[in-house]
Amino acid sequence: MSVGSTEQRARRRPCGAALRPDPKDISRRYRTADELSVPAVVAGVASFAVMASAMNVAGYVAVGRGHHEGDVFTMISVHIPGMYGLVLIVGDVLGRFGRRAAASTPASRR
Repeated sequence: MSVGSTEQRARRRPCGAALRPDPKDISRRYRTADELSVPAVVAGVASFAVMASAMNVAGYVAVGRGHHEGDVFTMISVHIPGMYGLVLIVGDVLGRFGRRAAASTPASRR
C-alpha cells in the first residue's frame, strides 16, 4: 500500500532520521548505571502518575456518559491484557530493528 506520492515520501524520510538517539546509543555514553538512575526513576514515576490519572479520568467519563460503574471495571480489565500483550510484540520488533527503522516504515506515516 503506497502512502502518498514519491515526493511526499522523500520529504517525510528525514523526519524518521531526526528522532532522538536510541536508548542503546545513550547508554553507551555513560559508564555507570548511577549516572542514569535518578532520571530513570523520575521518568518512571511520572509515567505511572500520568497512566493512573488517565485511567481514573476514563472511568469518570464513562460513568458520566451513562455507563454503570461495573462497566468501568470491565473496560479497564480488558484494556490491561491488550496493553501488555501488544507491548510483547511491538517491543520485540522495535528491539530487533530499532526505533529509526520502525519510524521510517509506511505504517508510521499515516
